[in-house]
Amino acid sequence: MCLFSKLGELCVDQRPATRKSAGQTLFSTLSAHGSLLQKDTWKKVLWQVLFPLLEHVQKLSSKASTSKDESSGGNILIHHSRDTAEKQWAETRVLTLAGVARTFNSKRMILQTIGDFPRAWSLLLEHIEYSALCPNAEVSLAALKSFQEIIQINKDSKEKGDDLRISRGSVTPPGEEVMNRSSEDGHDAPNKPVQNDSGKVEYNLTLWSTAWRVWLNIGMLSTKPPEGKSQKPYIPSQAFVTALAQTFPPLFHHIKSRFVAADLQKLSTVLRSALSVPVHGDMSPFIIPTYPDLTITPLQESTLNAVQVLIKAIKNGSESMQNMYPDLFDQLLIYIEYGVKPPKYGDVETKNFGSVKGPQVSMIILIKKFSF
Repeated sequence: MCLFSKLGELCVDQRPATRKSAGQTLFSTLSAHGSLLQKDTWKKVLWQVLFPLLEHVQKLSSKASTSKDESSGGNILIHHSRDTAEKQWAETRVLTLAGVARTFNSKRMILQTIGDFPRAWSLLLEHIEYSALCPNAEVSLAALKSFQEIIQINKDSKEKGDDLRISRGSVTPPGEEVMNRSSEDGHDAPNKPVQNDSGKVEYNLTLWSTAWRVWLNIGMLSTKPPEGKSQKPYIPSQAFVTALAQTFPPLFHHIKSRFVAADLQKLSTVLRSALSVPVHGDMSPFIIPTYPDLTITPLQESTLNAVQVLIKAIKNGSESMQNMYPDLFDQLLIYIEYGVKPPKYGDVETKNFGSVKGPQVSMIILIKKFSF
């Protein structure tokens, strides 16, 4: 335990290289030798090392200087992405959050036995939400990647010595729930509880309902248009909103049994706001296709994939699920309208980049391919 505590202290050292090496050593040690630790040790590591480390890094990152320190560079050239203390602490924040999320994912079976896993799960999601709403693009995108990590989007990731094995055919989420993804796209097979224990099923739903609320909070707040005409409004990157949309399908399979019309309305609001986010000027040549290329952007594709998952669930679902058809049709009609009349993002002034007929037309074409 002393080793982990000292490594945790080095993870917030003033020297960036020391922080990085200490973090890599800490999380690789937990990954390789975590199965040898006792429950009491894991509880201490969780509450005395990992969560305090997240809190400390978050505070130091928010207070870091944004000005360049010319005196400390000497003759060493520093890349522009790491030339301020704020950027260096952002890297530490990314590595720390990713390491904790990876530990939760790979050691979940052990962590569930320590007795307060729901509290730890909620606290980790709070850190992910806070980081995802950070104006730093690197930190916010990494937070969504960590979110994807704990809901196990990366099905192929494996670590030696892990107590939880993840393969292409099966994924084991928190609790006694097993996901069997037998279809090609991995989104058709429903979740089946291993035991018919209503208490355990309710326990799992509580965990995933917390994750769903966090996803909604991130989506609502991050895609909200800035009020007024600010000189430097915060506009999330296309990579961020694309990752946000990509996170929904695997999360939906955990909350499908409690998904109601009100949730569909909230989801529709998030997806519409995400599609309204303008593309940053420097990324336009790489994202927006030119006519006659009938392709869509990664964000549009991820949004339509999310809607397609909903269509399949409603089509094969209960009567209450099928009552969502009108709201779903309204959502698709809005997408068609976006195809001929691009949405506005608050008062942010935007301008066309070349010809955007391609993505507009292809958006309508893909919607027509949906089968009900």
